[in-house]
Amino acid sequence: MSKLKLKTYEELLSAHAPGDDPAELRAALQINLGFPGGFWHPEEPAALDVMRGCLEDLALNAELISLPMVLETIEALPDIRSDEEEDAARRDQIAAILRQITPAIAEADGRCFCAFGNTEPGWESDEPVWLLLTDAQRQALLEATIVSALDEASPDQ
Repeated sequence: MSKLKLKTYEELLSAHAPGDDPAELRAALQINLGFPGGFWHPEEPAALDVMRGCLEDLALNAELISLPMVLETIEALPDIRSDEEEDAARRDQIAAILRQITPAIAEADGRCFCAFGNTEPGWESDEPVWLLLTDAQRQALLEATIVSALDEASPDQ
């Protein structure tokens, strides 16, 4: 189990006062509730360790992601010939894994991984931000314009 102690949604919001820079809250949300929290080449099984580590950090069952699940996503990959294709393949791999594990998480505690558009400086603009939230939390962040919507708002679309 990871020794990293992440803050909850409630702790993050209580530390954010009206008028504070929303970019600070977005960055804190990404660090504390974001997925997958690491990098790997999509054609390598190292994705398993990165994603399991992130689930542990989020106090979720890391065993939700299995090696066969990751290998299945690797087998489905197209032939990767460029950095752009590699980035797209990793995004597809993340979405495929989240489609498989989100129902179990939602059933356990009502949260799911939600995709948002990325407006953080220094981050790939076409790379979605996946945050572990309830539907009410997701709606509140969108309504407060703390995060921006993404066309693919959840991994099951």
